[in-house]
Amino acid sequence: MSWQETPVRLALTTAAAAIAGAVVETVGVNHTANSALYVSSPAAKVQMTVFVCLWAVTPTVWVIGRQSLHTVTSLVGGHRLSDGRHRFITVGVAVLVATAAGVAGAFARGADTGLYLGLWRTMATYGVATSAAYPALLTMWRAWRALAQRRVPAADQVASDAVPELLTVRWALVTALGAAGTLVSIGVFATGAQRQAWIAYSRQPDSYPPELVVVTGLLLTLFLAVNFIPGWTSWHSATIRELETRLPSAYPPQPAWRERAAERQAYAELLQLPQNLRDVASSAVVVLGPLLSAAVSLFLPSRG
Repeated sequence: MSWQETPVRLALTTAAAAIAGAVVETVGVNHTANSALYVSSPAAKVQMTVFVCLWAVTPTVWVIGRQSLHTVTSLVGGHRLSDGRHRFITVGVAVLVATAAGVAGAFARGADTGLYLGLWRTMATYGVATSAAYPALLTMWRAWRALAQRRVPAADQVASDAVPELLTVRWALVTALGAAGTLVSIGVFATGAQRQAWIAYSRQPDSYPPELVVVTGLLLTLFLAVNFIPGWTSWHSATIRELETRLPSAYPPQPAWRERAAERQAYAELLQLPQNLRDVASSAVVVLGPLLSAAVSLFLPSRG
């Protein structure tokens, strides 16, 4: 077990990340009169707390992402997964989204805010969060590649080889989605908290429209969906192929079709194939997390 995976070391790293976030959020806050006025409101303190929480969860998200990535890579071997293009796309799009979120907030508030290091604080936080989410995001694409290279099993092969592989890929996908989705949702909530703090400071609600927060949440929801859905659909297709290969469908009046239907249902449950909407609800909630966070953040108090 590596040091990143031990609870004590992870707790220490989390505390260090929280302290770093607190330093980033508080250094020079009284450097200008406007900055001192900005941080004096309760809404600003809520914003700073949420940003520190975002920093604090980055080590856990990084470790979970690394574990998921290692698990998927170990199934087929890194030499068979030449995914430099996906690395570039994952990093490029994530950085673009983070930069757009920070710049959009600055644009909404206006260039001359009088706040010391305002934009740079936000960009530093989003930059660290993007780096922490990178392994989890790459896991989703690597799972897609691993499944694309997986051969269709022969009917006489032992199912004990296929079931652990498919379940492992499913675990890696869902775990990576949970880690990245949690981090992104906190980031969107931080954006909403920043909006409320700005309104408390400027006394001008129209200067930072709520639509900007909602659009940010929507874009990041789409971002999660684009990263997760290809791998999930590939896993679902591979699992269906496994089921059909091991236990082909039987219909009336074929003999023993009831027994075959029961066998297929039991094997589908073993493979953790979604049987209804409830089975995919948890993943859907995580994907929609940024949009839900955006909506909730609009109800934060903004009184100065």
